[in-house]
Amino acid sequence: MYSKSKASHASDNVHGSGGDPSMIVLPPVEMYKQQFTFLTPVAPPDPVYGSQFNNSLSIVVKTNQRHQLVLNGQNLSNPSFDLTWSQVPFSDYAVGSIRLESAAKAYDLYSADPMNTFMAWVTGIQFQHSYGYPAGTRLTPINAVSGTKLHVPFIVKRNCTCNCTCTLY
Repeated sequence: MYSKSKASHASDNVHGSGGDPSMIVLPPVEMYKQQFTFLTPVAPPDPVYGSQFNNSLSIVVKTNQRHQLVLNGQNLSNPSFDLTWSQVPFSDYAVGSIRLESAAKAYDLYSADPMNTFMAWVTGIQFQHSYGYPAGTRLTPINAVSGTKLHVPFIVKRNCTCNCTCTLY
């Protein structure tokens, strides 16, 4: 299991740069999808920092499939996205991140190749608030079991104050 975390705004002593800490549990490769629809929310009102998050989108995809990704009808290879890719060590995957608009908005992210699956997660920070979530995950079974039922009883024995032996199930 992998997770992604963000430190709180207090961790670097720079006002407005952090948000609260957050953690996102990232799905395994077997649960990657070909298409995601996701939203960026409105931040709680703040008299100094307003009600907008600094939003970003991060993507993990096979390195040779990066050029197939499309966000709201525009290929992510377009230089206007300012997307920088880094190779994931010891793998054939790359990870990239782009900034999204600060306003609340709906997004559609997909691969032009229907056989290409990838992972995406969305984050946002504001002075004392943050959020983060996987943009989605495939929910089909990835480890089918062949009809065998596993039953493991959980039994704890302890001595009660009444000097009897109790069994908890």
